[in-house]
Amino acid sequence: MSSLISYLKQVKDWRDRSGQRHPLWWVLFIVILGLMMGNLSYRDLAAFGKNKHYYLTRLGKSPKLKSPSYSTIRRAMMGVDNNDLIQVFNQWAAQLSSPDELSNWIAIDGKSIKSTLTDTYGNKQNFASIVSWFSQDNGLVLALEKLENKKTSEIYCVREMVNNTPLSNQVLTLDAVHCQKETIKTINRSRNDYVIAVKKNQPKLYNRLEEIAHNQISDQEDIRTETSHGRQVTRTVSVFRIPETLQEIWISSQCFIKVERKGTRKNSLIIKLFII
Repeated sequence: MSSLISYLKQVKDWRDRSGQRHPLWWVLFIVILGLMMGNLSYRDLAAFGKNKHYYLTRLGKSPKLKSPSYSTIRRAMMGVDNNDLIQVFNQWAAQLSSPDELSNWIAIDGKSIKSTLTDTYGNKQNFASIVSWFSQDNGLVLALEKLENKKTSEIYCVREMVNNTPLSNQVLTLDAVHCQKETIKTINRSRNDYVIAVKKNQPKLYNRLEEIAHNQISDQEDIRTETSHGRQVTRTVSVFRIPETLQEIWISSQCFIKVERKGTRKNSLIIKLFII
């Protein structure tokens, strides 16, 4: 925790020094730990800080600090520069995972922030999103980036993050919006691997892979059945080789995966494709 606190102290405090009762790093510390514990509102965060005050002061090695009220937390967070906070967070998160670690699966995903939506039905609609890199092996968020849809897109944001990552030999998993030739080239240059969903936003690729999966025998296949929440689900994972004609277009893509998920409830069947 001491390393996290030392990084939080680098976030610029926008408030007037006179009359300050709570250092900004202390408010941010409570907010981050409170959010991790599922406290999503300002009042819940304030209650978390009060109820866990003894443990938080021990972690922060500052026994004299008081718990901030919900209004104090709200005012502090409304004035914090999000870009500054994200930069500091990324610096802290980077030292949690070594670039020389064995292969790790990292889920990359963007989520819009509902409260940032403006001009909902107009042509000037804008909202903020956060793109996160989540390590599926150790449960850590390794990087964050904020974007506004009027200024850039998630596709370009992810490419920039891949360009700047110190990590290598990792497996990056992405949804179908990132099934782009330039994104794959960027990942290759970073010396990482990928698993990317394929949908009908790439109709030629999707239809060709669907045709191959329907007419050819897979190189490998794995079938597993699980029972959870009162329903039984069977997953069939099949691996196919990508023909050379497609490899020339989708550089470095060697195989694709077909995942069939069939459930006993409503007898549903879901099929998904991924290139690797």
